[in-house]
Amino acid sequence: MVPRYEPPRWRGARAFCLLQTRRFPARRQQGKPVWCGLNVALLPDCRNLLAGIHSSFPWKGVRLMSRVFIPLRGRGFLAGAILCLLCPVPGATLAADPSKIEAASVIAPVEQFHAVLLQVMRDAAALGPEGRRSRIDPQARATFDFARMARLIAGPTGRAASEAQQARFAEAFATLSIATYASRFKGWSGQSFETLGTESGPRGTTLVLTRINMPQGEPVALTYVVVTGDDGTPRVTDILLKGSVSELSVKRSDYAALLQAGDLDALSAALEKQAQALLAP
Repeated sequence: MVPRYEPPRWRGARAFCLLQTRRFPARRQQGKPVWCGLNVALLPDCRNLLAGIHSSFPWKGVRLMSRVFIPLRGRGFLAGAILCLLCPVPGATLAADPSKIEAASVIAPVEQFHAVLLQVMRDAAALGPEGRRSRIDPQARATFDFARMARLIAGPTGRAASEAQQARFAEAFATLSIATYASRFKGWSGQSFETLGTESGPRGTTLVLTRINMPQGEPVALTYVVVTGDDGTPRVTDILLKGSVSELSVKRSDYAALLQAGDLDALSAALEKQAQALLAP
């Protein structure tokens, strides 16, 4: 049923909207069309405007989509006609493009991490090495899947190790990665981060294309390889420097000797020592 509502006179012209209501569970927030006298208008939220006038309307479970009443005569009629003609008509797609929603969700953790890095760079002198590390740590752990990255680096040696050894190596790798960011991003001279977009990557990954814009010289391209986990959370599992040099491949090469020796504990101890050295005052 489509109830009709006629509000009081507005600027000397009679105005009305036909409100098409639908009930949805509270967790769903789809917009509902507001019918104006001439056409279907899908306009910004009108709930607040109508609520004060028509308090008896059954608002529960309903989300309306207009702040505008369309006058039906005089000059307001012409304005209303133009407004309605510019609005989507029945059959227009309300839902956002799923691919754009997915891209935004994948980009978000990368941009949040960049925002933290930029602030750390600006506050670097006041924070000091340990302060920078503590500022970066929570966002880095939310952005990167360090456990997955550690498994990919450790390879067969990691799979042959005990759960305790695997956990120690994953934590040592995370600690060193965060300490490395804290030691490198220790000042700001006009740098900025820019997100360029996303691309489909191999094996179901998504590539988030970004760059660091330098005040002088060429930008530095950074491509984040993102995997969406079973819980639906997208997290970074690799970084491609200049779009092609894999951080994980570099790490595997750096750690090759100890990994080939099958001594994961010795590798973990070496990473822990490196992290401490990077954060030394």
